[in-house]
Amino acid sequence: MTNLMESVMHVVDSHHGIYSAQYFAEHYGRTIREQCPDLAQDIDEMLAGPEGNSWYFDAWDRVLSEGSITDLRTGERWVPHESEGIYLALDTLEWCHGCDWFRGPECGNCIE
Repeated sequence: MTNLMESVMHVVDSHHGIYSAQYFAEHYGRTIREQCPDLAQDIDEMLAGPEGNSWYFDAWDRVLSEGSITDLRTGERWVPHESEGIYLALDTLEWCHGCDWFRGPECGNCIE
């Protein structure tokens, strides 16, 4: 069984608000652009920031749904997830709506 805490990386807190996606692009955009070339324009929109940019949130939605980062050493695939902040999580994890977090051992009592 995979250690849940080693399967989720915190990227940025939600206190960055609408700038969280821009922060994500600044730190992970280059890798997303290299590994997911179809999202290059979306990364550019996110880097431009939200002010006066009507494509910013659409770009972020696409990166959330289609983006991933593969660790070239291990082959592990990490996907972005937004919930009270932005995280990168192994693509093998499932989301638990009862816990509002990734499914782990503590999810046994959740009502979904």
